[in-house]
Amino acid sequence: MNSSRTRLASLGRGLGLLATLAGLAGAVGLLVYLVLPYVSVSPSGVSLVDRGGLGAENAPTVAFWAGVLAVLALLVWNAVVDEALGALSALAVLVAAFAVLTGFSIGGFVSPFALLTVCAALAFAGDRILGRGGDEDDENADAAG
Repeated sequence: MNSSRTRLASLGRGLGLLATLAGLAGAVGLLVYLVLPYVSVSPSGVSLVDRGGLGAENAPTVAFWAGVLAVLALLVWNAVVDEALGALSALAVLVAAFAVLTGFSIGGFVSPFALLTVCAALAFAGDRILGRGGDEDDENADAAG
């Protein structure tokens, strides 16, 4: 039983690392594909290009959500490193809701992060369940024998 528990914990850590990388890649992708095309750098400073299009008007909002996505990715990594199941589960629900709510705009950048975060939380939950079940079995075996 300990072997499967260890495998689930390792799987959870690996999925958490992949989730963090996917979240950071999503944030970078948002910046590269939806913000940088509308940024102008000149000797007088950095500004948004005034093309009057919807993309240029949404660039600051997308940059904000890219920052939110990067912060969420770092929070997931912190929860995975600490093996904090409660925090990771709360973040998994938050990120999954974020992916659903942004499905038609930036959801493509968020969905891989959400899926991997939920899978990491499930792996840690399975590890915790097997750990508790194994402890009870060990106590019963000690009491009987």
